[in-house]
Amino acid sequence: MAASAVSVLTAFGYIISYRYLSAFYRGLGAEWAIDLYPPTQIIQISAPVAIFLIGFSFTVWNLYPQISKAPISAAQIFITTVVGVIAFCIHLAVEKYSTRYVSYIWIVTAIAGGIAALMIATKVVRHLFASRNKVTAATYLLLLLGYGFFHFAETAGTRNARRALDENGSSLREVRLTSDKSGECYQLVAIVPYERALLRLDRGTSMEYRVLPISDIIIKARTKN
Repeated sequence: MAASAVSVLTAFGYIISYRYLSAFYRGLGAEWAIDLYPPTQIIQISAPVAIFLIGFSFTVWNLYPQISKAPISAAQIFITTVVGVIAFCIHLAVEKYSTRYVSYIWIVTAIAGGIAALMIATKVVRHLFASRNKVTAATYLLLLLGYGFFHFAETAGTRNARRALDENGSSLREVRLTSDKSGECYQLVAIVPYERALLRLDRGTSMEYRVLPISDIIIKARTKN
């Protein structure tokens, strides 16, 4: 039973990691770069998801006796969700129209979203424990979580790629090649397995990519504004 659970979790981790990497490198125009990752490295990327699922299951199992009788209504979930949505809209407005202030209102959204998710999870778990066929109910719950992670992986990969391509807030570091005396700068796209770096250079009409050992590059220090 335990071996089957580990096998299923490993296969699921590989799928969502592959989906994330595909979306990320597709957004950068280098979808072929996923071939640089061996299967073991792809699986390791999903380790935080596996830890979350194990921790979530352990927490629910141990806290359910305390939360099983806590009053939770649909109105409470709705109000908490509305507060989170309003806070998020305010955060987006401040980020878009104000260049002098940094918005931290997203923290309110995160707190409200966490509370709403906890309340929904509590109601779902109650139904799960009250169900006559707990195995079927647990299967549907796990499938729902899997579906969410499956789609979130592609969304996260696409979003990170767009953030990396944003010139104003680029997360791509500039590097130089130790063998290049011209001082031409590449962008560090990612550190890939076996201590290699994936680099790119915009040639105007085309994008040039290189995969080189880390020892062959020099990372430029960021200048302070």
